[in-house]
Amino acid sequence: MVGVLGAIASIEACGLDIGGSGTASVEAGADGAPIDATADAIVGVDATPDSTPADAADADSGFDPAACIAGGGFVCGSTCVTSCVGCSAGNVACNATRVCGPDCAACPTFPYACFDCTGAPRGICYPMKCDAVMGLVDCACTGGDAGACPGATQICTGGGNPQCKTCGSGGTDNKQCGNGRTCKESTATCM
Repeated sequence: MVGVLGAIASIEACGLDIGGSGTASVEAGADGAPIDATADAIVGVDATPDSTPADAADADSGFDPAACIAGGGFVCGSTCVTSCVGCSAGNVACNATRVCGPDCAACPTFPYACFDCTGAPRGICYPMKCDAVMGLVDCACTGGDAGACPGATQICTGGGNPQCKTCGSGGTDNKQCGNGRTCKESTATCM
């Protein structure tokens, strides 16, 4: 398990920001205080879906994932994009692999798909539970329907002000995930 200070070094080394691209300044005290996701980089993040290729290569003309990643893009199926927002392969950015996916299952040491709904929902993999990341604006969900949440591993809290929460966050145990499975809070998995 990565300690909070080790996670901070990993985040800074990977150049993470809440939108899944660019760089962010993250801070936490030695006492393990929550990491602040309200980095200056968030202010300039374009929240509109970006399915425009970052380079001219695509599946028909010899798409090169390595060139996409080297150029700072994210691999979205067989396309290179600048953001995973709107990606058909999944709207969650893994900065460790620079690949878009539906969750963080294939993102080494960053297992938690956290979403920010300031503008279009943006998902990014973090090394800690999402309720420890300060500055995330939860997405709304209607009628207690987790299927209305942007993440497959999110639950809908229900109640008077229903909000999407990523499985593993406080109060998510035994709630239905967006993928139809049931959240096991202790392991942060939808089973």
